[in-house]
Amino acid sequence: MNRLKSLDILRGLTAFAIMFYHFSIWTNKGEAHTADSFLGRIGLYGVSIFFVLSGLTMYLVYHHKMQDSKAIKSFFIKRIFRIYPLYWLACLGSIFFLETPATNMDILWNITGLFAFINTKSLTTGGWSIGNELVFYAFFPLLIWLSKDRKHFFLTVIWSVSIGIFFAFSLLNNTSSMTAQWLTYTNPFNQLFFFVAGISLGKMSDSTLFFKQHKTLNFIILFLMISLFVFYPTVGQQTNLISGINRIVFSVLSIAICYFIFTSEVELPIIIEKPLTTLGEISYGVYLIHPIIFLELRQFLANYIEIPPQTFFVIALFVTVFISFLIYSWLEKPLIRLGKKIK
Repeated sequence: MNRLKSLDILRGLTAFAIMFYHFSIWTNKGEAHTADSFLGRIGLYGVSIFFVLSGLTMYLVYHHKMQDSKAIKSFFIKRIFRIYPLYWLACLGSIFFLETPATNMDILWNITGLFAFINTKSLTTGGWSIGNELVFYAFFPLLIWLSKDRKHFFLTVIWSVSIGIFFAFSLLNNTSSMTAQWLTYTNPFNQLFFFVAGISLGKMSDSTLFFKQHKTLNFIILFLMISLFVFYPTVGQQTNLISGINRIVFSVLSIAICYFIFTSEVELPIIIEKPLTTLGEISYGVYLIHPIIFLELRQFLANYIEIPPQTFFVIALFVTVFISFLIYSWLEKPLIRLGKKIK
């Protein structure tokens, strides 16, 4: 399996898992998952995996291209056409379900994508991570420049990790709720080390040769990392996962899982690989629109028929994937092509 295909598959499965996580909460009267459950862990660190994959793929694609102002301009144009249209669509759809009407300033900050730069809320569920990505993209040319010098990049890694540790041990704690600490947790500086870690994995791509030649060892280590992620002994509310030593443990495991997926070269049957890679291609839509689909579908069906929550859960999963595929085919792909032409 091609390494970029493996990353697409991981991205798709992670987006599906986050959707599953949210749907399970919303169909269970809003009861949050605990720190000892897989969904409680993937619901938080699934987004962290997105950040790692973003840094990794961005580095692999652009580290040789970003040589001058023209290349930097091209990068930003393509990112704008890739990120903003669907984000605007998700925000527009979410506005109708907000308990408190959005203010003009909320709308302005979200339309421009500046909400993360000033650490204020997104209008859509999951939109906070898109804001974080926009912050990371703003610094990406600088990070690429720093990555060309070993000493400079080493200091960059140390700096980003130090900030993450400061958040984990000083600004976040396991006694307050996730809601009370949400703006602190979603602060881009609390997530930056994941993106920098992805760039680091890209710089380490030459090291993948060893694991490509030792596929069994690669699989064993990957299995061990996933097992630790699932079974590492942590209980209580989810804030136990984002503070103290647990923040370090689950961050390292998330980054390691990305690396050993990246180094894997397992050949999957086409009947399995094609749906999984397609899920990866439409993952942005799955991630952004699944809350809107869930709410719209529940409201629509409530007017006509009463169905068991479990049945609605499954229907919502399939409908979201199907609509995400349509959005990718009819909106995302044409806009990606347009961005390439304009740049």
